[in-house]
Amino acid sequence: TAVHEDSESKQQPPSGAESGRASKSVAGSKLLGGAALRAPKAIPAEVRAHKQWKRRAQEVEAEREAERKRMADRAKARQEATKRRQEDRAKLNKRTKRGQPILGNQVEHMLRKLQG
Repeated sequence: TAVHEDSESKQQPPSGAESGRASKSVAGSKLLGGAALRAPKAIPAEVRAHKQWKRRAQEVEAEREAERKRMADRAKARQEATKRRQEDRAKLNKRTKRGQPILGNQVEHMLRKLQG
């Protein structure tokens, strides 16, 4: 039995970097139908530059769109504030037949300011 064990140990591939590479190429050729695994091709500098430019252009466009949205929101808020002030001014300037200010509108305005 000792002779039999020695013959089995001789048949196994040696441990190390060579055995790993050999088994990978054999496994790769089996998986890919006989084609050996290859390293990916290097991407040309022009293609890399174009991709980088395109990605940067998309980022810039996204920033511009965010700025446009922010400006539109600010303009809308400004319009709403102006409209609200005009309505408040119109209420506060209302007068009775004799020319006296309507105190109910002024008290309501003060309460609104105090509440928040």
